[in-house]
Amino acid sequence: MVGPVQSASMTILLHPWLGEEGWLHALTAALPEETIRLCSDGEAKAWASGQGPLADVAADVEFVIAWRHPAPALAAYPNLQAILVTGAGVNQFVGPGFPAVPIIRLKDPTMAHEMAAYALHWIIRYQRGFDVTAAQQATRQWSPPRHGMASEFTIGVLGFGEIGSVIGRSAQALGYAVSAWSRTGGNDPTINHHAGLEELADFLAGADAIVNVLPSTDATRQILNADRFRQCRPDAILVNIGRGDTVSEPDLMAALDAGYLGRAVLDVTAVEPLPADSPLWSHPLVDITPHVAGMTQKRSAAEVIAANIRRLRAGQSPFPVFDPARGY
Repeated sequence: MVGPVQSASMTILLHPWLGEEGWLHALTAALPEETIRLCSDGEAKAWASGQGPLADVAADVEFVIAWRHPAPALAAYPNLQAILVTGAGVNQFVGPGFPAVPIIRLKDPTMAHEMAAYALHWIIRYQRGFDVTAAQQATRQWSPPRHGMASEFTIGVLGFGEIGSVIGRSAQALGYAVSAWSRTGGNDPTINHHAGLEELADFLAGADAIVNVLPSTDATRQILNADRFRQCRPDAILVNIGRGDTVSEPDLMAALDAGYLGRAVLDVTAVEPLPADSPLWSHPLVDITPHVAGMTQKRSAAEVIAANIRRLRAGQSPFPVFDPARGY
């Protein structure tokens, strides 16, 4: 629980790297009682160094809403109460030079449903053989591919938290069998839960498609590596919409080449944007998308952010707050 935060002349700083006026309009509509100001990178840096005609307003900043913001500027806001991130990942606000204030992640149901739709799009494409029919169109071939029942196809969700559970329920609604892996397991009797590293091999071996939504933590980096890929079904599909560094990309390509894994769909990569010389671009068993599985939608995200600011104003706890001990 935090104490009530009183309003000031300029309470919220919005970083326009997010998309400029659209964000300002959405947040102003969601928070008509607040004063919100757009801030550029250059302006933030000028405030932090005490330069420029607006340096004195740095003391009025109570909340920063941003995907990224210069660390020295954040440290120069003496009355900063919280950072509200416009996405689920917050690693860009962790490290030396960042102020010790709550970092509030974005938990937007709209984004979770977009990510579920993305994952299911790719899984259905390959499970139903729509990649085959797409290739047949070029040669005007009419040859329906065969596929099994959805209930006989297991979608394994790697990381069964806020987003993973939405993916699992969405897959179940279409008739797919669902399994899940997490640190602590779960109690939904309709899902085959696995918990801890000791059960990861069984999870991988039982999944026809693996949807990775794990965050980037000390425990998850490179968790999908050569040893783990050998535990997968040889025709399994990997869909990575979590964090790029949870997958060893050289090991992934080697596993695909060796037949330990059937195909990979990567919406996230260890380095983003993916370098032009990366061999992932041209690998025949890899599909690449530019981190678009779940896009932040301004209107719905603004409502979620506004609710957290009102909680802070009322002395209530916002959520979800980044937990450094867990890494997310």
